[in-house]
Amino acid sequence: MLFSYGPYKASTFFYSYAVFDEIFSEPRFEKIYEAVEGKVTIKRKDKEYLITFDCEEKGGKHITGFFKGPLKLYDEK
Repeated sequence: MLFSYGPYKASTFFYSYAVFDEIFSEPRFEKIYEAVEGKVTIKRKDKEYLITFDCEEKGGKHITGFFKGPLKLYDEK
């Protein structure tokens, strides 16, 4: 199977997942949702971000949420 890795149309998303209530050092991924359509908005002021999403999950479930604060970078090295 071949996958396309771009170029993508501006203002779209591809392979979008939301994972809730997980400890990533012990991944279980019991609450993982694949967004198939919707809207994600990202705003930044200095080092603070506001990320909101209003999407529909693969199974038809409506999921919404937001994050507000600085982003953390985790290096897998």
